[in-house]
Amino acid sequence: MQVSLPSHTMKLALQTLAITLLIAACGSNSGKDSISKPFKFDRDKLDKLVKEKKAIYDISKRGDGTLQWEKYYLGDSVKYELNFDSKSNLSRVTKFDEHGLPVWQEVYYPNGQRKAHYTIQTTKESGMVQTNYDGYFEQYFENGNVMERGVYKNQVLVWVQKITKEGYPADTTFYDYGQ
Repeated sequence: MQVSLPSHTMKLALQTLAITLLIAACGSNSGKDSISKPFKFDRDKLDKLVKEKKAIYDISKRGDGTLQWEKYYLGDSVKYELNFDSKSNLSRVTKFDEHGLPVWQEVYYPNGQRKAHYTIQTTKESGMVQTNYDGYFEQYFENGNVMERGVYKNQVLVWVQKITKEGYPADTTFYDYGQ
C-alpha cells in the first residue's frame, strides 16, 4: 500500500530534514561549547585595507562631534557601513555586495557585543529596492552567548531554536509558512 502526503506536508518534512542537516553541519558539539559566540566587530581589518590604499574611508559626525556613521568603499561602492548611536557606540554594521545591495546586517549592544546577525535578500523591481530578512539569523545575549537562531524565508520566520541563558538548546519551533 502506498501512502501519498499532501505537498505542503512533504515540503515541511523536507525543510525539517534540511534544517536538521544544517544544524548538524554547523557544529557537532553539544551543550554550551557549540552555542557560545562572543563577538565584537573588528574594524582593524577594514582600517588595514585603508592604510594599504585598498579601500576608501568616509566618516560623518553629528553637530556635537559624535560619530554618526563610517563607510568603507572597496571598488566602486560601499562594502561596509557602520552606524553609531548618540554616544558613538557601534549600533549596526551592514555589508554590501558588489552592486551596493545589502547582504547581511548586524546589530550591537552599547558594550560592543553583537546583538543579532541577519542575512538579507535585496531585489530591484521597477526601480524600487526591496530588502527582506531571508536566510539564517542569530540573536545573542549581552554576554555573547547565542539566544536564538533560525531561518527567515522572504521576511517570514520558518524555524527558530531558542537557547537558555545557561547556554543550552531549548525546543526548536518549525513554522509552516504555506509554500
